[in-house]
Amino acid sequence: MSAKILMLDLRWRGHESLNSEFVRMCEEQFGCEVLEIEPVPNDGRPTEEVESWARTTDSLIDDAEIFVWLGSTLLFEYSGSYGDSFATRIIEKIQMGTPILLQCQNWKSEIRQSFAPLHSIEAILKCLAVHPTDIAVVSRIHRDEGQKHDYNCHFTKSFGVIRDPRLFRDVSKLDASSPTLLIYDDEMLPLVEVSYPEYEAIDKRTDLVWVGELGIHKCIASSSYLYDSVQLVFAAELFSDRRKSGMGLDFPNIENNRRLTENIIEELISFAKTSKKYQLETYRVFDALERDMGKILRFSVGDERIIETLPELVRSNLTRYSKAPDMSQATFNDIGKIILHHWTVIGDFFPEISRRDMKSKLYQLNSGNRRYLAHPDKAERNFIEFTFEDVEEMRELRTIFSRALTLAIPA
Repeated sequence: MSAKILMLDLRWRGHESLNSEFVRMCEEQFGCEVLEIEPVPNDGRPTEEVESWARTTDSLIDDAEIFVWLGSTLLFEYSGSYGDSFATRIIEKIQMGTPILLQCQNWKSEIRQSFAPLHSIEAILKCLAVHPTDIAVVSRIHRDEGQKHDYNCHFTKSFGVIRDPRLFRDVSKLDASSPTLLIYDDEMLPLVEVSYPEYEAIDKRTDLVWVGELGIHKCIASSSYLYDSVQLVFAAELFSDRRKSGMGLDFPNIENNRRLTENIIEELISFAKTSKKYQLETYRVFDALERDMGKILRFSVGDERIIETLPELVRSNLTRYSKAPDMSQATFNDIGKIILHHWTVIGDFFPEISRRDMKSKLYQLNSGNRRYLAHPDKAERNFIEFTFEDVEEMRELRTIFSRALTLAIPA
């Protein structure tokens, strides 16, 4: 399984999803597990059923390794007071490195006309450093005869408006339905810019060309690599299922942008913090931690003194295959016990933690994740999944030993 993708779009109860082809592509082509949030029961009115739904939704957000949000604001419109909690959890996950794809065409006006709590959605947008607008982007060259503006735009590499050659590899053009102007902060990179004379911005309220302000960055899609991850934002409809307008015309859809969609899914997966990636990162930090533990013993106690004063149980372990104690046979647990045995000497280098707390941390690590780091097959057979919190706990202990080493080793 590549990654767990959570779709943040709700659909009306009894209605078909507009994102079924995107979901199918993630599952069948890329082997992802796609999680979907069920429609809000009882129209969101407080009941035990809604409370149970909210707890399930919280768990889905926590389990997500990738967020995909293709424009529906129903999650916030009908979740009542839970909407703020969902937004906070989503923001925390993004800031912890969960990659996200957001499609937000016509959001500004649609949100104002809906019951969605605007502050929750704006908090997520602020986290992503983007600002959707009501300003439509129209093509001045690709339009039907007699039509003043074409709200279905084609952006091609030949115009020089597509900026990321890696994300747009093997993609010559982008077909977008009803793109709107996206204003982005300096942390963002434009993916698809709006340039004159090929395109112009139209204020839909007045039907007049929107000039804008000097220095404003304008595009319909942007990317950023904040929080050691990737955030992709498209202010246009590109990834929805094929559908027709009231005039019988096809809207640009995922079929028009299939190769781009594949590239985007690959990009999201490459940044996804999956259980295997967390396991590898936790092991990397664990390896550095155990080396630091050995170093502080050698510098503060010395090899000879360590051998002379070994705790009896540790000595028994180290003489299992030889007469003299062999420190190369020492386990993580052995090294931890030697450190605690010499705490009267070593403790001075750990001003921020007591011997009791150190003993507790070492015991928890040895009896917990260490077993599965040393034996990955055991982790797989027991369905153990590593998380961001596992990495952080390991980093916290490694940081304590790194600081101690700076005190123990003379400059």
